[in-house]
Amino acid sequence: MNHKQKLGYTLLGAGILAVGIAIGQIITPNIEAQSDGAGDEIVCKKLTVVDDKGNKSIILGSSSTGNGIIVTDKKGKLSIILMANEIRNSLSLYDKASNSKIQLATSSKDGVIRITENADKAAVELFSGELGNAVMLNNHGIPAAIIETNALENVVSLYDKAGKEVVNLFSDKTENSIAIANKSGQLVATLGTKNKSNEIALYDINGKIAVGLGADMAGSGIGVYDSRGKVMASLNNLEKNNTIAVFDKAGRLAVALGADANNNVVAIYDKAGNIKWIAP
Repeated sequence: MNHKQKLGYTLLGAGILAVGIAIGQIITPNIEAQSDGAGDEIVCKKLTVVDDKGNKSIILGSSSTGNGIIVTDKKGKLSIILMANEIRNSLSLYDKASNSKIQLATSSKDGVIRITENADKAAVELFSGELGNAVMLNNHGIPAAIIETNALENVVSLYDKAGKEVVNLFSDKTENSIAIANKSGQLVATLGTKNKSNEIALYDINGKIAVGLGADMAGSGIGVYDSRGKVMASLNNLEKNNTIAVFDKAGRLAVALGADANNNVVAIYDKAGNIKWIAP
């Protein structure tokens, strides 16, 4: 399905996952505690807190790449990681198997929250930044729903189990629309409304328009199309008259019926578009 361009927030996931890479640079340098003679202050680049058995529980570290705090559980498995550098601040929470489950990150331009499921696949992602705001729901790493909003438009996209977009809702200052697609991603139906007009369209199995319904300030109408997208018949209800028209395979007018306040007319046309018969 053709739909509005998505925000670039999904690129931030890679930035959050880079937290683990930077940890080693923070806590590995050989560091010695310094003292200025005051007994109530410790100055160092690395501080390790251990439990009663000597197991590392909390590690605080600082390096040229940033600052970090690591908290482990009683079994020595990762529980919490906090990171801060010139580009981004982040927080990662881990489950009992040391799998990262929740990541929060923020910079001067954006913020993101990421909740993962098994195999470190994102289940929920929330983004807010200069491009707009978005929420993304995934099913085992496959998109299920995306909600986006920015200064120009609002978009909701729903996906099938294969990750293909099947429903798209769109709204901006000039129009609102709903688009529905089949499993192949081809349009099945669209519904749109603008300031002065409304439209509904149904499509065939090849994605070509089959039936179109429209209404505006001048009136309303229905059009029926062939497999090539050419109009075959139309019915129009206008302010001063009603018409029915039938077209040939080349799209030329073949039969027309019209009615207004004074007359009812039926006309048949030849291939050159000339009236061959008219009544009354």
